[in-house]
Amino acid sequence: MLGSATTPLEDIFPSAASTILVTDSVEQEGRFILQAWLSQENSVLWLSGGPPPVGHKPTNNFRCIPAEMAESLEQSFDAETFTKQLYRQVKEWVAQQQQQPTPSNQPWIVLDDVSVLSTLLGPRLIYALILSLQAESFKLMIRCSQETPQRDKDELTTWIGAGGLVEPSSSKPEWETALLELADYIVDVHPLQSGYTREAQGRIVLSENVGMRTIKGYNFIVRDGKPVVTLV
Repeated sequence: MLGSATTPLEDIFPSAASTILVTDSVEQEGRFILQAWLSQENSVLWLSGGPPPVGHKPTNNFRCIPAEMAESLEQSFDAETFTKQLYRQVKEWVAQQQQQPTPSNQPWIVLDDVSVLSTLLGPRLIYALILSLQAESFKLMIRCSQETPQRDKDELTTWIGAGGLVEPSSSKPEWETALLELADYIVDVHPLQSGYTREAQGRIVLSENVGMRTIKGYNFIVRDGKPVVTLV
């Protein structure tokens, strides 16, 4: 339970990380993880598949990819050309940050979320973009939808909210599963089976990518607009 001994969310993450993968789901979105981690960073470029999260102050370093694609559609749009140009722009931005008179720590690139971006530009291009950015030794924070269990295609699933039956979702694409091998640390954001309580809204599992060793598990809740955690 969350008592008075709570810790700011941003304090639980390892400072030595270079690639962090955040997995979440429809039941429990993990965007607040990105906000908490990046609130302590001075240099961040946020590449988003949607609008800014609630409470995030718009900056020139937040780029809404769908909006940029819509502008490009006025001309002849090519996904591969767009992705290559995006890669070059990221490299130029990092170079500019490193040339500042008082450079901060290594800049961070946020990809939020790659599941959505892959539907816009295609899985092959998004995965190639991730590999290319990592090859440049850029620090990456990648948000990705959580893996869904493999089910029989003929099996129906009860959805309590609608009181009926819906087709089950398909299994996670292989390229998204491969992201686990690229990350130094994995942050899994899970909803509570019982739903929100006064003490906790969900659970965070922080793992190091060395044999998928779980470091710690936390419950989290938002207090005064900021997420705080306590050990499970």
